[in-house]
Amino acid sequence: MRREEMTRLVNEDLKHIPRTKLYDTQADFRLTYNALRRRGLALGKTKEETLAECIEHLKKQNPSWSPSYDRSYFSSKSTLMAGGRNRRGTT
Repeated sequence: MRREEMTRLVNEDLKHIPRTKLYDTQADFRLTYNALRRRGLALGKTKEETLAECIEHLKKQNPSWSPSYDRSYFSSKSTLMAGGRNRRGTT
């Protein structure tokens, strides 16, 4: 996959993971997703697989954190079971 296409796909995914005003775990979520998604695209992983991996990684560091993301965009059962929240902050 070409770099431009990879960047386009990652940027589209990131539109569905809200930003925060402060540096917090949600900001780490976006940064980590960006890095893992680029690697995942090279390995043939889906966005849902990458999201689940990212959430699992960050939950190890902060077990009480509840990720915020657009559940309808990331619609795989594996990510829904990972404890994600939608953009309104509800499960």
